[in-house]
Amino acid sequence: MAGLLTSPETSEPHPAFMMLHGSEPGVKDGFGQQVLAHYMVSQGIALLTYDKRGVGNSEGGYSESANESNINLIASDAFAGADYLSTRSEIDPSKIGLNGGSQAGWVIPDAVAESDKVDFFVILSGPVLSLAQEDRYSAVTNDGDSATTYDAEELDQTLRDMKPSGV
Repeated sequence: MAGLLTSPETSEPHPAFMMLHGSEPGVKDGFGQQVLAHYMVSQGIALLTYDKRGVGNSEGGYSESANESNINLIASDAFAGADYLSTRSEIDPSKIGLNGGSQAGWVIPDAVAESDKVDFFVILSGPVLSLAQEDRYSAVTNDGDSATTYDAEELDQTLRDMKPSGV
């Protein structure tokens, strides 16, 4: 994984966030990452950004899929990022957090459950459906990428009737 750690220029250990991506093929130095890094540094907080697997300078294969195995894989990347931050002398290991939105709303709780390095997290515009409900919706609507017709009321009722499955 290729990452970029942006830290304040003072000597004391800083709190830090690792910024997770949504389902997009996220990069460590995109516009949003740069804006957030500048803001965090101005507040005395370090920020770790990264190229998602198979994107930019990171090895592996990129997958947008919101299935359990992919969410767990991305969560392991977040876990590794928090672990990395805890080894850095400029980072306060008791103040490491994760932040992100969209698909990261499934990833962050998974990573937090597995990591004793993550002390806090912020989910911005996270998903409101379970993975199973999202999979069903995407299958019926083809993620909105086709002219497939479907009965919206029937789909809504199907989603209501499904039990949330967690990750």
